[in-house]
Amino acid sequence: MDHDPPLEVFFNAFVRATGGERVETLIDLENPPPNADYFFRNQNVIVELKALERETFGENHRQKTADLFADWQRRRLLMVYGTARVDMAQLPPVCQQEWLNLLGKPLQKNVLSKANAQIRETKGLLNVPDAKGVLLVASDGNFDLTPHTIHYLLSRLLMKNHPDGRQQYSQIDGIAYFSGRTLVQVGEDGRPAMVWISGPRRKDDEAITGFLSHLARAWHQYVERITARPQERLDVNPDRIKDLRFAGLAPPMPRISLAHRPKKGSPTR
Repeated sequence: MDHDPPLEVFFNAFVRATGGERVETLIDLENPPPNADYFFRNQNVIVELKALERETFGENHRQKTADLFADWQRRRLLMVYGTARVDMAQLPPVCQQEWLNLLGKPLQKNVLSKANAQIRETKGLLNVPDAKGVLLVASDGNFDLTPHTIHYLLSRLLMKNHPDGRQQYSQIDGIAYFSGRTLVQVGEDGRPAMVWISGPRRKDDEAITGFLSHLARAWHQYVERITARPQERLDVNPDRIKDLRFAGLAPPMPRISLAHRPKKGSPTR
């Protein structure tokens, strides 16, 4: 059975076309430590890509979520009849925190913590201590959570501090959540569209704001070019994404040969 190559393979070609380099091609070590994916030399930005795939939140997680929702019902914190979508931002604060605790552990371990460490290592490997770090999180087949819930969760986790007040993910200066090969539905007709939601950790970080905006435009143009079809793009304010839903299986991108094997030990890719 044929399988689509990982999103990283498509993204490698995009990065080359956008002026970035794969970090692994810049490291002259036989067994380097885990490192980030890309370096944009002109902007002095290190980028790590994580993809949320179909099994990112598997059956075990779904059962734990169902048990948690049932517990809220018993405690009369959430009253749902029949089938309904549950959006984290609309829940009572106590429910938000409990769901964050459930969702946060795998995302912190496999996405934020791993990316933070990879960016830190890459600064040392490339001898660029002043480089900025950016985390890109792509939806690539994951339908268990709405785009709004995913973005809300990532934003909350990114702002976590250590007990002494230090930033927990201090190497990540900006984050983007975007459509990989999974589109969203917009409008009354449910037409498919790409989505890109990004921002800097610090609101006054103009360098990261500009870099993320440039990357958003370039990714949209790149996808249009390789699919040879117009793609509607949504650069939306996080407050305006509550009604977005995934469009199901996105139109497939062209198949390409797997030119290299993605780094091992990254279950979110």
